[in-house]
Amino acid sequence: MKSIFTKLSTLNKLPLLLVTVLLSACSISPQLLNNEPFSFYILNSQTGLFCKGYTNQELKGVCKSLTQTVHHHHEVKAIENIYQQKIKQPNRVGSLIGILLKGEHANYKVTAFENESVFQLPINQQTDTVWRVLLEISSSSGDNKI
Repeated sequence: MKSIFTKLSTLNKLPLLLVTVLLSACSISPQLLNNEPFSFYILNSQTGLFCKGYTNQELKGVCKSLTQTVHHHHEVKAIENIYQQKIKQPNRVGSLIGILLKGEHANYKVTAFENESVFQLPINQQTDTVWRVLLEISSSSGDNKI
């Protein structure tokens, strides 16, 4: 008789567990669930954030910080190679921002937004390489924050 009540007690807890799991899933940031293809990259030259941008302004893009590149000299060689320029000391982030915005070999046109510290960069092999390197650095550092 005791085992029947134990089983019934466990069954009564299942709906609560299910509701808890569903509520937890709802609290996940919509950014993590956004599977729409992005339209361009956005670079904030003041904060060093490099983000995926969407034509639909209701969608928020995923961002990575260019400051990750400071101590990852080996990983950024792919960026230096694709842009055919070296990221220079002492301000490696500032140097990289300069390359992305006004690089001698950048194969794209940069568009400034109204405040002139945020820029739109097209998706191409060069900008995709920057994104890929930032993802590689994040995953190797164990920092998968957005």
